Amino acid sequence: MSNTLEVDKKSTSEYRKWSLRIFIYQVIIQISLYYLVANFSAFSEEAIVEFSEKIFLINILANLLLVAGIVTSILALYKKETMNYQLMIGMIGNGIFLLIALLPLSYRI
Repeated sequence: MSNTLEVDKKSTSEYRKWSLRIFIYQVIIQISLYYLVANFSAFSEEAIVEFSEKIFLINILANLLLVAGIVTSILALYKKETMNYQLMIGMIGNGIFLLIALLPLSYRI
């Protein structure tokens, strides 16, 4: 009879679930941004300024979610969580959004 405990090498954290959730939130934000831009029509300077402030704030939220999605994906890999569809979709989706966010930087070179 031994009193040793078996330690499971797989983590019980839920970073993979959060990675997927954050990716879904990013998709929703991108769709809402598309909808706002597609339906925008302004005839005054005030409306343009108000619209640009809305877009700026939503863009900041999207960038914060992008950073959170990348961090949760990295933490899921670091904690050696089981590789399932949640982690794969979260990693691939957040990676695609990262590439889209970095794409404008290549034109400034």
